[in-house]
Amino acid sequence: MTWERAHQDLSHVTAIGVDEIAWQRGHRYLTLVYQIDEHCKRLLWVGEKRMVKTLLRFFRWFGKERR
Repeated sequence: MTWERAHQDLSHVTAIGVDEIAWQRGHRYLTLVYQIDEHCKRLLWVGEKRMVKTLLRFFRWFGKERR
C-alpha cells in the first residue's frame, strides 16, 4: 500500500468525501476518504479510528499544495 500511495496521481482531485465505517465487533472504526469529482470517483485513503487526528493524518499525507 505504501508504494501505491507514493505513486498515486492526486493532481486532479478537487472534491473529496469522508465516511466512517464500523469493522469487527465493538466500537472499531475506519475513516475512508474518497475522491468524488464528476470525472473520477475512487477511494484515496483509509485510516484507523474515527478521530480528528485520523483525518489530520490524511491531510498531512495529501500535502499542503493540494489542501
